[in-house]
Amino acid sequence: MEQNTENDRLRLALIVTFAILLFGLYEGVYGLMQLWGFAAPGHSRYPATGTFYNPGPFCGFLAVILPIAVGNLTNSSGGKLTRCLSLIYLLACAAVMPALGGRTGWIAAAAGMAYTYLSFKRFNFSRERFVIFILLIIPVIASGAFLLYRLKPESAAGRLLLWRIGVGAVSLKGCGWRNVGGALGDSQERFFMSHPDSEFAEVAGSPEYAFNEFIQTGVAFGVFGLFLFISIISFFLVIAIRRKANGAAGAIISFIIVCCGSYPLQFPEFIILMLLVFASVLPIPEKRGRLFRLSVFLSAIVCGTCIIRLDYSISRENERWQTLKFLCYGRMTEENIRQLDSIATLENSSARMLFDYGKALRERGMYRKSNTILKRGLKKSSDPMFLNLIGRNYQDLKGYRLAERYYLRSAHRLPSRLYPKYLLAKLYAAQRPVDSIKLRRACRDVLDFSPKVTSPATARMKTEIRALFN
Repeated sequence: MEQNTENDRLRLALIVTFAILLFGLYEGVYGLMQLWGFAAPGHSRYPATGTFYNPGPFCGFLAVILPIAVGNLTNSSGGKLTRCLSLIYLLACAAVMPALGGRTGWIAAAAGMAYTYLSFKRFNFSRERFVIFILLIIPVIASGAFLLYRLKPESAAGRLLLWRIGVGAVSLKGCGWRNVGGALGDSQERFFMSHPDSEFAEVAGSPEYAFNEFIQTGVAFGVFGLFLFISIISFFLVIAIRRKANGAAGAIISFIIVCCGSYPLQFPEFIILMLLVFASVLPIPEKRGRLFRLSVFLSAIVCGTCIIRLDYSISRENERWQTLKFLCYGRMTEENIRQLDSIATLENSSARMLFDYGKALRERGMYRKSNTILKRGLKKSSDPMFLNLIGRNYQDLKGYRLAERYYLRSAHRLPSRLYPKYLLAKLYAAQRPVDSIKLRRACRDVLDFSPKVTSPATARMKTEIRALFN
């Protein structure tokens, strides 16, 4: 009975592994076609993205499957077809991954493949050899980390800032998966308010993701959600190691590294891939093995269907907004407002929808309603333009204190932007009586500001404030 159970487990693992390799091979070949010009990438700025819109997650996706391919080639018990697919997959990755520039994917691939290969070889280290190995590997890792940092120093500094503000946004309860951008924006605002002269101000942007799925999960679902996420990954990693499923264990290690430096859970492809990896190491009960396999198969179908439906529903809402967006630029009738409200009040309405609608309401002079919509979008987005428009609405409503508050929030949220400083100076000039101290300080902030890229808009703002200051 025990032997039959083990055979059932190996058969299930072989089928799932075959599916994983086909999945990865499709992405790898598609990436090659994009590199060779036979298919269009998901983003015009990059040579290849697979079915993703960014080469970073694409590189991470390929990296997670690499240890499974290495395990099939190292372990002689696998079938010929599986080993052949693994070899083809390795060759495809060798051609695609160097062109993607995904540092996190490269590190994840190296770590996962190294674990898988060493696990099969079963190297026995004495204490002295282990110490020598550690002393040799530390400078190699340090040199590699330095070279990877020098490859994209601004990107690396931006990633450090994101992790810093992401940790600051973790709460006990969480804010929800679709509101992470807003929570990160609030945390970044608090950071630069406390550290106005921080060197990170030059690399700060409007973050949508924490670029670390552990931090992102903590922000979205709180401390309990983070603990649950870590527990699930640890559970399957321990099972894979105990069952000597070295390829699957290496894949989980690669996935952990990708989670530390990217945002894989934003993509259905990654979620389906990890469900397959977890299914390949599931323990099968000694009795009712066929029933168990059937339940695993049905569960995978249900989970995959739910993921696809969620992604499809978000796409449908975006498409629906694109069809109704023209209402924002026409005559704002009660019927138009009712139709737009029906979308804006939905839980899965995007920040882009809410910004467009709030801006359209402002242009029609509906300042209070505009602020209601924009504040809803502010919970979902870190873009300081929400704060600027809310401040302008309050200024037009003669609520100068509230306008000042939102302009200051915008200036702290993204210190590298000139526009909120310009709005603040104009606000102080419009108030009666004029607070000359605040006005001079705001004008100085504008005139002393050095934008990254000089444009006609920044030159016009500086000219206007210089005349005001004089």
